[in-house]
Amino acid sequence: MSVQCRRSHHVAAVYDTGIGPVILTHPGPHAHGSKDFIDTGHHAAPRPDRLDLLQAGRGVGDEIPAWCDCGPVQLSRTHLLGRLQAHDRKVILG
Repeated sequence: MSVQCRRSHHVAAVYDTGIGPVILTHPGPHAHGSKDFIDTGHHAAPRPDRLDLLQAGRGVGDEIPAWCDCGPVQLSRTHLLGRLQAHDRKVILG
């Protein structure tokens, strides 16, 4: 499942794995490659992506930090799990 802002910036991706759904985010500003998916900065160290289990265990908050050109955003685990269970392929943040 792809997560995008209203301006179609790529914010996150959700993948189904053997241990459950995981979410891949870019937690800070990043260079842009093809449709924001691949960082292609020149002469810069790559910025690490953040990988989290979507179904977090006890003591883990609902919010996941992410980033797009519009600035920092907080993603809701509960909202994304609901959209995943509804078999949505794309989520546009409001």
